[in-house]
Amino acid sequence: AGAGAGAGGQGPAYTRPPQGYGQPGFTAADPAGGYQFAAEYNGISTRDWFTYIGHSAPYYLYQFDRMDARGKKTSVCWSALLFAPWYFCFRRMWGWGLLSLAISLALSVPNFLITFQAMGVPLGAMFSAGALDIASTVCWVLQWAISVVFAVYAFHLFRKNAAKKIHAMKDTSAGEADYQARLQRRGGPSALGVVLVLAIIFGLSMVLTALIGPERILAMSNLMTL
Repeated sequence: AGAGAGAGGQGPAYTRPPQGYGQPGFTAADPAGGYQFAAEYNGISTRDWFTYIGHSAPYYLYQFDRMDARGKKTSVCWSALLFAPWYFCFRRMWGWGLLSLAISLALSVPNFLITFQAMGVPLGAMFSAGALDIASTVCWVLQWAISVVFAVYAFHLFRKNAAKKIHAMKDTSAGEADYQARLQRRGGPSALGVVLVLAIIFGLSMVLTALIGPERILAMSNLMTL
């Protein structure tokens, strides 16, 4: 069976089959369907990591093992590449989620201005069409570059963020039972995080609609149907 080499671990001590994820490393490590993780990661027992992360724990700890084995902080997270704000908030990384959303919105400003210009909104007349096209292309490249950075460091950021929270919970808990209850209550993915991002985007879309005006939107819709 494959042995995890987590930081601080003294060899595999906790075994759990990482079923259902279809990752090549799992079957290569143990064709029988099981995978041996290290005793701990970042000074936190593997069992506590399972409790905190939830259903996806085998996949995340497998990524921790890969990073530790290579001595690197990088490992590609496709969710963070394509949906960084949703991914970070879903994983309770609120600061990173709001930062990635703010960056995405800021880099979308040239596209918003192009839309304003097409609809005759005064804000769109502040810049020439050529300048907005160049700015839009530059922002598109920057957006993808930043998305790639988020993708390759997402697991490291999650590990660092989660370890800090778990240690804080352990230090401030009244006892083991209280600590385990906190892990259960404050761990796992957050559907509320996804709703929060959607609510922010919906609110901003309402603001943009108000700036454009219903008359211009209706006129543009009529032109598109001709």
